[in-house]
Amino acid sequence: PDAPTRIVPESCRELPLEGNNLFFLAEFTGQAEQLCPRGLLRRVLAKAADMGYTPHAAFEYEFFVFNESRESVREKNYRNLTPLAPGYFGYSMLRNSVDSEFYQALL
Repeated sequence: PDAPTRIVPESCRELPLEGNNLFFLAEFTGQAEQLCPRGLLRRVLAKAADMGYTPHAAFEYEFFVFNESRESVREKNYRNLTPLAPGYFGYSMLRNSVDSEFYQALL
C-alpha cells in the first residue's frame, strides 16, 4: 500500500549513465516508519547510544555473475543461467583470479 515518505536530501546522487538525472533515497514517515528499515536502524542506534555503545557496521554484497546477455536471460525466462565460472567457487581466490579484469572493473 501507499505510505507517506520523506526524501533524504543528503542521499542525492547523479546518475551519469541516465543523462545525469538525480537519484534520491526516501524513507517512510508516520506509522509506516515502524516498517521502514532506515527507521528501525535509527531506533537501534539510539538504543545502543543510550546503553553507551557506538555501533560500527558495513555492508557485504553477495551476488552471482552469469555469462549471459540481457537477451539470453529473458529467452531462458531467468532459469538455468550459465555461471561465469563452472561450479560453486564463489569464495575461491584462484577461480576468481581467472576473471580478475572483470572484478577489478566492477570494484
